[in-house]
Amino acid sequence: MATGIEIVEKGGPQHRDIPVDSVGGQPTYFPIKMMEYSYQSDRISSVFIDGRVSHPLATINAYSVIPDSNNPEVKVRYKLAKTVKADKVGRFSLVIDQSAFDKNKSEIFGEVEVIKADFGLSASDTNSTPLVLKLNPILTYIEGDTSSQGKVLPGAKVELLLSSSTKPYYETVADSQGHFKIPSDNIPFMPYKLRYSSGGTVASVTTSKFVTDNSTNIKSKKTNLFYPQYSNPKINDSIKKSIVTYNKELNSSQNDSNVENSGNQGASGNIPSWPMTSQSTSKNLIFVVIVLVIAILLIGVGVLGVYLIKKKQDSSMK
Repeated sequence: MATGIEIVEKGGPQHRDIPVDSVGGQPTYFPIKMMEYSYQSDRISSVFIDGRVSHPLATINAYSVIPDSNNPEVKVRYKLAKTVKADKVGRFSLVIDQSAFDKNKSEIFGEVEVIKADFGLSASDTNSTPLVLKLNPILTYIEGDTSSQGKVLPGAKVELLLSSSTKPYYETVADSQGHFKIPSDNIPFMPYKLRYSSGGTVASVTTSKFVTDNSTNIKSKKTNLFYPQYSNPKINDSIKKSIVTYNKELNSSQNDSNVENSGNQGASGNIPSWPMTSQSTSKNLIFVVIVLVIAILLIGVGVLGVYLIKKKQDSSMK
């Protein structure tokens, strides 16, 4: 390859920077890709998306969606929920609080957009179109009616299936009005879908479609599908108290951070990073406490159930 520079070999090894020209003299650009990702819920109100894209320093945008006014089955982009930057190897992490969405508009989490970083060389990049990953929300609690093609299915069997499985994770039966509930005890932290069976009718329903189909009842009854509701009221009370404590800790950390930042602005234009680290640590500790409280209560309920069953069996044998 002729570069216009004469290279004379002499002595030991030498370092040379040699430009590599693409075939035809035009640079080659590759479209951005999602190499891998995980999507799960904290089983309270937030979802986590961790992944890796093909290009470093890409911009990652998370959007909420709402039903299209002309066709409710179609979801349209509504609001930017969060923006982060991928690191030098393309890794990124998003946390979306689903409880902040507008229930009156049936707003839900639905899209992740990935945009290449612009290093000033993209004028002729024909593969700079953003990558859009469409996702269904992970509901923390389910309550609504079974329906297929606009018709209610009284007494239908309701199955909850993981998105990657064909076997039911949980089953229940709707009442004579087609109404059913699935408490948080029986809802996984991974993406899932619903399946209704009634007579010869079998309907597969995404969580996004479930919210759309039941939007009227959700609004009138003020049902919160993004807040945990367990079968045991004691667990619900403990979660509520833990969330209140978490919010107080978070607000306190934010206030401390604001005070520190304003106090240091006179001495330096750079805002110190340690208050954010303290806030992040506090948030993680509170989340761990919430999870531990739920786990301990569930284990306690299970042990009590086994004890009562064994006691009943011993009584019947006497």
